[in-house]
Amino acid sequence: MKEISVMGNAPNSANLAEQFLSDIRTIKETLSKMLHKKDANAPIGVEEAARFIMKSVSTVYTLCSKNQIPHYKQGNTTYFFRNELQEWIKTGKVALLI
Repeated sequence: MKEISVMGNAPNSANLAEQFLSDIRTIKETLSKMLHKKDANAPIGVEEAARFIMKSVSTVYTLCSKNQIPHYKQGNTTYFFRNELQEWIKTGKVALLI
């Protein structure tokens, strides 16, 4: 492996480091936009719904069987919508004691 000496080229090293950090920021922003771009109207499956509401998959199935969570069935497949799950979460708001 070839070693690169940065002692004699401090200005170039600083420029390379700055460019590297700039590239990382650009990649981070692009990935963030891609992750947040999910269609809120697209249905999601049980596994994603479980992650979304921070429950286990078996708990989600139990909630569905008791009709305690908004869901849709098409054959053997269960679907959810993020906006409906958010509203369901909001119904559990606890009153603040002052």
